[in-house]
Amino acid sequence: MADLQKETLDRLADARAQKARFAPDIQEAYFFAAPQKARNVTSTAAASATPPKDDVDLQTSIAIEETENFATTLLNSFMPEGVMWANQRPSIEVEEVVKKEVEEACKEQRGKVFGLIWESNFYSEIGKALNPDGAVGTFGLLIDTKDLHSSVSCYAVPLREMEINIGPDGKIGDRFVVRYTKNRFVRALIEKDAKLSDKLTKAIADKPNGQASVTWGWWRDYAKSEETWQYVQMVNRELVYEKVLVGAGSCPFVPVTFNRHSEFAFGNGPLLKAAPDLRVLDEMAAAEVDNIDLSLRPPMTYPDDSFVNVEDGVEPGAWYPIRNGTQDAVRKMYEPNRLDAVYFDQDKRERRVRRLFYNDFPQQRGDTPPTATQWLDEMALAQRKIGTPGVVFWEEGPGAIFTRFRFIGLERGLFKEIEYPGQSGKIVSVVADNPARRAQDQQEVSNAVRSLQIGAELFPEETKVAVDGTVTLKNIVDKMGGGDVVAFRDQNQIAQATDMLAKVAGIGGGGGQLQPGSIGAPGVS
Repeated sequence: MADLQKETLDRLADARAQKARFAPDIQEAYFFAAPQKARNVTSTAAASATPPKDDVDLQTSIAIEETENFATTLLNSFMPEGVMWANQRPSIEVEEVVKKEVEEACKEQRGKVFGLIWESNFYSEIGKALNPDGAVGTFGLLIDTKDLHSSVSCYAVPLREMEINIGPDGKIGDRFVVRYTKNRFVRALIEKDAKLSDKLTKAIADKPNGQASVTWGWWRDYAKSEETWQYVQMVNRELVYEKVLVGAGSCPFVPVTFNRHSEFAFGNGPLLKAAPDLRVLDEMAAAEVDNIDLSLRPPMTYPDDSFVNVEDGVEPGAWYPIRNGTQDAVRKMYEPNRLDAVYFDQDKRERRVRRLFYNDFPQQRGDTPPTATQWLDEMALAQRKIGTPGVVFWEEGPGAIFTRFRFIGLERGLFKEIEYPGQSGKIVSVVADNPARRAQDQQEVSNAVRSLQIGAELFPEETKVAVDGTVTLKNIVDKMGGGDVVAFRDQNQIAQATDMLAKVAGIGGGGGQLQPGSIGAPGVS
């Protein structure tokens, strides 16, 4: 335990050093997007109970607005409420002869996983986690359950409590949550089997209002072929609990990044990227207020025997003496400059900020309202745009969250690992499916529809003969993500429906019957 405690403290120190280089950027981001949040984002001390005091006042609210919009964009793009936003499919090593049966088992299991997600407090907590930390580029979610009969409990971990580091594979490996609490709450936060020393037990009992730090820590054991995590828990600097967790999704803490570079554990979110423009916008807004104030209440002069020193500037509405006998002594002292160029640059920078937050699509060009096709194309472009930095976000976020809830479902016995049909004990390898690919699928469907329209216009008869309408329609539905909703008839039902249509066509057309083998006849696509 002594060696494990030393290793825990060493890994925690390394993780804190990783955050230190991002701390100034995070503090500035909070100034623009979350003025009420504590500026101290390190976990070495508890957050201050008093509101933060900045050297200057915030002048603009664009970062607050766009941060909330970005959180909504992420949620709606990757994890929309009421939608099964993740799937699992058989890996490529599964044979085609059993793939269909395995896919059905995956669908059934997915429904139960999302049942766990929907009955938990996931959506209330993910909203807290994303605003504003999602726009900063790094947020965390603790997904745990106290017992097998209660709902899964999620907790949005603020950046101040998070400490993470990069593992040897370039992914987030070491991860810690450090929370400061009163001594009376320590027992409620630690594991039931945790062993406190006599010294720590006495300190908690003697000073219930005293402060203690509770630290949860997890890191991968890369020597094991199966995913394995070392889990530890400390109170202050004392190790009180340790356990080995095995299996994909066994780690309850899910740190998520957006637009992360391989050498850093923290993401470079839109709020950090937009910081230069936000600084200028804030300065321009302050200067604009001063200019308007000078226009409404210009400084005035009046005759006197002396002239006051104005090297440090003049105040709106103030009166300043000038030499007696000066022509037009009572007059405005200052004429404010026009703000046309300022407004133009301000509008340009605001558009740039919205573009950095991926909130500039879809947009209307000109006075003509966009057509339905144009609108869909704009949305597809927006999804592809966020899809590039969102690849890592999917793996660390929605994919890991789905895997965590799936692990909890297995642990509770709601379902079992999927086995090969007829081969008991042989587990099927399944892969989480990324919905961010849907934008490319929609573009592929759009291209296919345009191609069919061109073919139908130029070569109508050849198109009818060459294209299998039933199979094409199924492919389109699958690409658009409607496979769970649209129901297709089997071949016998198709033949019966086609035969009925042929008879109706024969009656309505004056007795003419469709000839066997012709397009539209029974059994022919």
